[in-house]
Amino acid sequence: MVVDTVGFNEGHWLDRSGDVRTSKMHLIERFTRNSYTNMRYEATIDDPGAYTKPFTIGWDIRWVPGVEIQEYVCQENNRYLEHYANIQIEGVDPELQSGKSQPKR
Repeated sequence: MVVDTVGFNEGHWLDRSGDVRTSKMHLIERFTRNSYTNMRYEATIDDPGAYTKPFTIGWDIRWVPGVEIQEYVCQENNRYLEHYANIQIEGVDPELQSGKSQPKR
C-alpha cells in the first residue's frame, strides 16, 4: 500500500528528535507485507523548504499471532494512549505508568 501525503503545516516537528518540516513537505509511505509475520515500512520525505534532497527511512514491523499491533497517530491527535488509561502493565510501578514525574531516589 502506498500513502501519498501533502498539505502539512509548520506547527509541528517531523519526528521526536525535533527535525523540522515545512508546508512544502511531500511524504510517500510504503507498507509492504514481505512475509506472514513481517511488514516493511518505508517513508520518503521530500521537503525542499527544509532539506537539500529527498531521503528515505524505513524499518520492519513484526507481528506475533495473538498480539495487537499498536496504532500510532500523529502527535497532535494520538488517541491510542487513552487505551492505557485503566490498564496495569505487569512489572511496571503504577506511579511510573501514570506518566507523573517521580522524585529521584
